Amino acid sequence: MKKVFTVLAVAAAMLVCGTANAQLGVYAGYAPNKILTSYDGGTPDTIGLNGFMVGASYNLPVSNGLNVSVGLQYRMNTSTKESQGTLFGVTGYTKQEHNQSLIDIPVLLNYGFDVSNGVKLSILAGPTFSLALSGSTHTVINASGYGTGLTLYDGTANWYDENAKNNTFDISGTLGLCLNFNNILIFGGYNMGLLNLSTADKTVRKANAFFVGAGYAL
Repeated sequence: MKKVFTVLAVAAAMLVCGTANAQLGVYAGYAPNKILTSYDGGTPDTIGLNGFMVGASYNLPVSNGLNVSVGLQYRMNTSTKESQGTLFGVTGYTKQEHNQSLIDIPVLLNYGFDVSNGVKLSILAGPTFSLALSGSTHTVINASGYGTGLTLYDGTANWYDENAKNNTFDISGTLGLCLNFNNILIFGGYNMGLLNLSTADKTVRKANAFFVGAGYAL
């Protein structure tokens, strides 16, 4: 946890202490998340989450078109899955709602070059540090048949309580492109999780996701 707060402090300092040539950008976008979990080397189970992000970044010039961009963003992911089946006249309904919120700190090297007058294309690469603020799965199981119905289960599982055996901290490798058209930003890329998010024995859990969005360079 000390390492997490150190990363947050460094990123915050860079965001507010940019040089005179640094450029602040604000943005929002679509940022789904895919969590893959494999047990003892088996085929991974997948939870797919839709999501959005909002954030700000400082683009700090290094030299000759090379820059480093430090961002701070909030990301919210959610999904709902419903299923049902019937056996001997009794129908069972299951509904699961997954919710997750995170703070991300992308620290990306980027190299930009002019495409045409007022249009610049940049290649982005580097690590993104993520800290999960919350995560849960709400499950409801109902059964009906023969003129009656009842709720068999209605509960919420916290992804990050001490029994869940999940890490809140992750590092992703990020690769992307950004198009700057007269300070209007259009960007997209991919995050590949590098750390195992599970602390359970023989379990590997990683998060991968693509992202697209738009913003404005102030």
